Amino acid sequence: MEMRVKHLEKMGEVAKAVVLSKACCECSFISNQAMFRQTYVSQLCHLLPNEEAIMEISRLDCKDVLEITCNLETEGEENTAFILCTTYLTQQLQQQNLYCSWELIQLWSKLQR
Repeated sequence: MEMRVKHLEKMGEVAKAVVLSKACCECSFISNQAMFRQTYVSQLCHLLPNEEAIMEISRLDCKDVLEITCNLETEGEENTAFILCTTYLTQQLQQQNLYCSWELIQLWSKLQR
């Protein structure tokens, strides 16, 4: 499935790749759901400023966002990590939700450099 998602992305079938990634990260029969969740969230970041993508990102758990952002940064995808962190933090602040806000702000400021 991982290769299929990458193939769809390379062929410009981003919408299909997003749907497949989301299905895989929600499927209990797939062992590497975390990898598909990261792929799915990363794809959402590339769809911004799409309102649907923003809403999907805002529904994520803060701890997942922190983990995915750190993973993206480690993998050299600093721009995607910054987009994810900025989008999620903006939604948190607009909703006046302070859960994990300190960690998000620290990570965001680190990625800004």
